[in-house]
Amino acid sequence: MRLTILSSCICLLIGCTKLLPENTQLRIFNNSNIIFDSVLVNSPGGKHQYHQIAPGSSSDYKKYRFIYNYAYLEVYFNNQMLKLQPIDYVGEEKLRSGNYSYRITVNAGSLSLQCVKD
Repeated sequence: MRLTILSSCICLLIGCTKLLPENTQLRIFNNSNIIFDSVLVNSPGGKHQYHQIAPGSSSDYKKYRFIYNYAYLEVYFNNQMLKLQPIDYVGEEKLRSGNYSYRITVNAGSLSLQCVKD
C-alpha cells in the first residue's frame, strides 16, 4: 500500500513539473574603439561564438538556457586575446528570461564586462 501511494505521488510530481522555456537571449555590445574579431561566451547555460563586432555595435542575439551577470569570455582582436575567467558562480542567481547584452570594454590591455537588460 505504501509503495502504491509513493509511486502515485512520484508520478504526480513528475507529471506536474513544468520545464522552463529557453527564452533567455544574449548579445555582445562592443563598447571599445577596436573591432572584435570574435567573442566566445562559455557559461553554464550555453556556449556561443560571436564574430566581427564593430566598435559601438551589437551582435545578433543567441539563445541560452540561462545566464548570469558574467561568464567566461575570450575576446579576440588585432591578433590578441583577452579573457575573463570567473572563479565560480556560487551565490549568483540566474537572470530572468529576457534579452540581455554583455557590454564589453577593452582598454589598455584589460577587459571589463557589464550585463544590461535590454
